[in-house]
Amino acid sequence: MEDDKRVHISICMGSSCFARGNLRTLELLRERLKARGQEGTVAIKGVLCCGQCSHGPNLTIEGQAQEQIEPAALGALLDRYLGPGDGAPR
Repeated sequence: MEDDKRVHISICMGSSCFARGNLRTLELLRERLKARGQEGTVAIKGVLCCGQCSHGPNLTIEGQAQEQIEPAALGALLDRYLGPGDGAPR
């Protein structure tokens, strides 16, 4: 079996993070990855409560917790963990 070299992103879908916008975060993440030509380089999964409700909405990239995620921050997070992609607008 080959090693999974994709970047792993877990998005908290617990009630607090969901209410604070993580469904929209998931949608934007997928849209941005597609626009950047990087959708095959990432494994995305939804998880139930991460236990950090007061810091939400939360997601984890490669084991690193990201708190209070705002849609405007997704481009910078993707650049940091995936590189700039194919030059498509963010």
